[in-house]
Amino acid sequence: TLDIAKLLQEDKAKPLPYRVGKNINFGKSLKQIADKVSYGDKNIWYLEIKASNALGLSVVFEKTRLPKGSELFIYSADGQYVVGPITYLNNKKSGILPTRYIPETDLIIEYQEPVTYENADNVFIKDVVMYYRGMKKGKGVGDSGPCEVDINCPEGAAWQAEKHAVARIIFESGVNSYYCTGALVGNTAKTSDPYFLTANHCINTESSAQSAVFYFNFEYTQCGGSSYTDDQTISGSDLIATGSFNGTDHLDFSLLKLSSVPPITYYPYYAGWSRVSSTSAIDSAVCIHHPQGDVKKISKTFHSLAIGSFSGYDTQTHWQVTQWDLGTTEGGSSGSPLFDNQRHIIGDLTGGEADCDNPVNDYFAQFYQSWDKYSDTTVQLKYWLDPLNIDPVFMDGYDPYNPNNSSLKPVQFFRAYLVDTVAHLLWLPPDQTGDSVLYDGFEKYADFSLSIPYWTEIDSDKGPTWGIEGVQFENENYVGAFIVFNPEKTKPAYPKGWLPHNGNKMLVCFDAQPDFAPNNDWLISPKMPITSTTKLVFYAKSVSDQYGLERIRVLVSEDSSSLKDFTPISKQPYLEVPTQWTKYEFDLSSYAGKKINVAINVVSDNAFALLLDDISISPYPSDALKDITQGQQVTTLERQAPTKSLSNLPKLVTPQLESYEIYRNFQLIATVDKSQTYYLDTIPSKTKPFDYYVVAKYDSGRAMPSNEVQVKYTEDTVTTYQHDNSVTVFPNPATNGNFTIKFIRPIEDAQLIITSLTGDIIYKQRIKNEQILHINNLPIQAGVYVISVR
Repeated sequence: TLDIAKLLQEDKAKPLPYRVGKNINFGKSLKQIADKVSYGDKNIWYLEIKASNALGLSVVFEKTRLPKGSELFIYSADGQYVVGPITYLNNKKSGILPTRYIPETDLIIEYQEPVTYENADNVFIKDVVMYYRGMKKGKGVGDSGPCEVDINCPEGAAWQAEKHAVARIIFESGVNSYYCTGALVGNTAKTSDPYFLTANHCINTESSAQSAVFYFNFEYTQCGGSSYTDDQTISGSDLIATGSFNGTDHLDFSLLKLSSVPPITYYPYYAGWSRVSSTSAIDSAVCIHHPQGDVKKISKTFHSLAIGSFSGYDTQTHWQVTQWDLGTTEGGSSGSPLFDNQRHIIGDLTGGEADCDNPVNDYFAQFYQSWDKYSDTTVQLKYWLDPLNIDPVFMDGYDPYNPNNSSLKPVQFFRAYLVDTVAHLLWLPPDQTGDSVLYDGFEKYADFSLSIPYWTEIDSDKGPTWGIEGVQFENENYVGAFIVFNPEKTKPAYPKGWLPHNGNKMLVCFDAQPDFAPNNDWLISPKMPITSTTKLVFYAKSVSDQYGLERIRVLVSEDSSSLKDFTPISKQPYLEVPTQWTKYEFDLSSYAGKKINVAINVVSDNAFALLLDDISISPYPSDALKDITQGQQVTTLERQAPTKSLSNLPKLVTPQLESYEIYRNFQLIATVDKSQTYYLDTIPSKTKPFDYYVVAKYDSGRAMPSNEVQVKYTEDTVTTYQHDNSVTVFPNPATNGNFTIKFIRPIEDAQLIITSLTGDIIYKQRIKNEQILHINNLPIQAGVYVISVR
């Protein structure tokens, strides 16, 4: 039984790395302490281990050598979680064999061995690890901060190749176990040697490296989802280089070599790297990591990096991230890679002050310093990552199973939904725009939050705001600018006129009460790099015109330090917002080559409330992030070659997209032309789930797979109304968003939902005792839409 209160009190000092478990030393032969039975040609040993107050358990074996024909299992007492079979193929030279955790308090070790095997003691239990934080009991998911962004959200869409390099690490050091993060890195010969970069303060001894378990693809399959896998693991590694020597830490890096090459089913990616040393070359960066051991997240900064020092290491050897604009890092993120805007690793995380409340001042050990600052091969990266001895300034990443696909971009925003037994699969073409994309539908923020991470809010009127008569919600009559509004969570739910443009949430700016009118509320984007095709697109509506329409201004600034620096780009003196959801689009191409902040300024004069949703700043055509139609193509930007001439590297070429391959449960089921961005598939069974993903095929190879999406048949997927005139829509086709819906009988209490073929919600309305509904001026483009009543 652990003294968890004492452990958590010790952890308040925030020591590095992030401790998650206590190691209970056994040091005993399994065969000497386990129950034994014989069955056929096998001898079988069982040992049950219980820990009453742990969140999970794992086992580390030592001096273990499994013969052919033997099998080792670890499983929860209820049989829900199983590790194994572990066989002779998993034997390590060191005899150390760590296993992944089981999120239960009661596990069983089972070892089966042929009766003909004579070795009496060949399986020894070194430690049992008792986990006390960093996972939710029975789920294995951590508790990272509310500002963190899942890697499979739109903000991570351009990083779907690099994400496969990053893995969570659980390892032993002394009597404790810890979480860290790291990444597979490539070498100039483009071999499959599984070199893995993390921090020295995480793993700096051979015993820690041998005890480590690496969790690949530990991520939600969908943005904000709950489905994930945690069984794609590699157990054990060798420490081949680290920043410590003569008993002193000099550089915060460690290079490991995993005990085996990640199999093709892990979609491994060996990240590229850069030895850039000048801050002028880095004006934005991305970190992919596992904060608090949670599922994979992405953080971004659009601020130029600085060169700094971190206590305990050589001075001026770190990149300083002065501020995160998206997400942050936390305990467990240590060792995670920092990528530049060319997708090259330039450092690994040491630590800093950053958290969700104050996302500033993080420090990453510079790849440049770790390369060859010290000549000893055990204290540098160069010897291992440059076997060709060509000393390049940078190297692109690659897939070890297809080394030529490093420049091949995967499809984006893959999604799937089920109608009866037909899976509708939709995606966007590959994107090469990197960090020049911002999209926010405000779904990931807490209900009724007054804080919107990585956006800047300014409440210049300082007045209390109106509420909704007869409706209660958290932070009602708040003093501030915007509130994250979820009409499903108000009491009563779904007040009339308060449905988001998309999804379940939106931003609302309630008007200041009369003594403080007119409004002067600002929503300011992070600084965004602008191209010749970048546009700002958002949707807005006035909730009512009873007190006058809402008024907004749209402005931009190259220096957001003062509101006076913002220049209007909207019609002066303001735009009046209609009472229907209205799309606003602004061309930002005049700022191409610059970085700007975009602001929406609410200047309503004692009206009621402005609703705001689906903001995007991107080089895509209008609404490409949300509206997918048959044959739609997305304009992409070609990657810029580095300004420095590197004659010893191959010339960058632009690969040509040929087709898309559709996979169901890892089996290829169809290939479609590059002009088609959808596919309909009838599922083979109603009793089991099906996983789908899409692969972009180029003339030079295949890109990494898209994110995976799982669909499963339920009665809810069956169409309620058959074609018996129970409901009619006219005119059909409709024009200008005007049409009528008529039911064969009054609908007593239901919800009307209109969606696009992508499954995006266009319109919602609560129906009570109504038979005829008139929909007027629905802001939709030409296409096919689905009307459902639930």
